[in-house]
Amino acid sequence: MYQSPQTVKSPKAAIRHLNVLYDGGEQTEDSGDWNGWSVAELEWYEYPTLALRWNGSDENPNVSHTGNPQSRGVPTWFIVPQPLQDCIRAQLRNAPRQS
Repeated sequence: MYQSPQTVKSPKAAIRHLNVLYDGGEQTEDSGDWNGWSVAELEWYEYPTLALRWNGSDENPNVSHTGNPQSRGVPTWFIVPQPLQDCIRAQLRNAPRQS
């Protein structure tokens, strides 16, 4: 089962105000460019930032069911370096509409 990005709130002391901007769903073998990963705005130790992660899958033997990144089997987020955040936000305008 893919890891819903709305439930990824670890480490608990670090993450506040999680707002998923894009959820590409499960990471399948035939995932296209816009599938299998997520982007979120959150506060990381009270600092507003952008974060990314691969959602994972139980169906695809080539990826972890927990997704990536993870710490000791617990799903986490990758904090995007500040110089890249505007580029990612701009590209999200091209994202397919989510149902």
